[in-house]
Amino acid sequence: TYQNLYKPFGLQTYCGGGTYIRSLVRDIGRDLGTYATMISLVRTKQGPFELEHCLDKEDWNADKIYECIRASEKLFLDEEEE
Repeated sequence: TYQNLYKPFGLQTYCGGGTYIRSLVRDIGRDLGTYATMISLVRTKQGPFELEHCLDKEDWNADKIYECIRASEKLFLDEEEE
């Protein structure tokens, strides 16, 4: 099986916008003289938003979504005042 041939590893990066993580993984494989690909990606932060701000799937309804939109608008207004 492939698990016996290939060793998976994890990678945590802190990067700015415009960083292509899939390309980074490909380049790491290339630099090691082999191939590398991703099996998952978890974005934990994008701009002022963090993973903890996300709605759980069971909360996906109009009221909760509108509540989050209003809260995100406040984040952007607070960011502009700084």
